[in-house]
Formats: sequence, structure tokens, C-alpha cells
Amino acid sequence: MNIERTLIASANLLLPDEPTSALNSESTAVVVKMLREVKRKTTMIGIFHDWSVVRKVAYRVIVVKNNQMVGTGTPGDIPGSGTGD
Repeated sequence: MNIERTLIASANLLLPDEPTSALNSESTAVVVKMLREVKRKTTMIGIFHDWSVVRKVAYRVIVVKNNQMVGTGTPGDIPGSGTGD
């Protein structure tokens, strides 16, 4: 798993693309825990569709729809993010 290698190698940048897709809830929790650890040590720019994961790992969010940026902010700032909109 690339996330584990990032922790071991102390990489400067991690670019996860849907790291929790097709995982069960237990595996997703493990990956989220790893991503939270990685974000303390490196820059992470990721592609996520699951807002529950975004809320747990993101500081800033850029929302893209139909190849256009439609929003930016914290996960709680974005309408439709499921964080109290």
C-alpha cells in the first residue's frame, strides 16, 4: 500500500486517488487513520468522493463538477458536503 510506504519513506507529497473506494467500513477506518497520520507529516492532495472521509482527513477542499471548480473552503464550508448545510 502506498500510504504505508509514504509513512516509512517520509515522502514530501502524497496523491491518493479514491484510497477508500470498494473498501468495507473496517478497512476504510484503517485507511482513514493512516491518512490522518500522513497529513501531519506531508502534503496530501487527494481525490475523494466520500464526504465522511473528506471530513476526517481534509483541511481544505476544492469541489470540481463537470471539469469546473464550483467551490472551495473547509469541508464544513462546502454546500452538499453533509456537514450541516
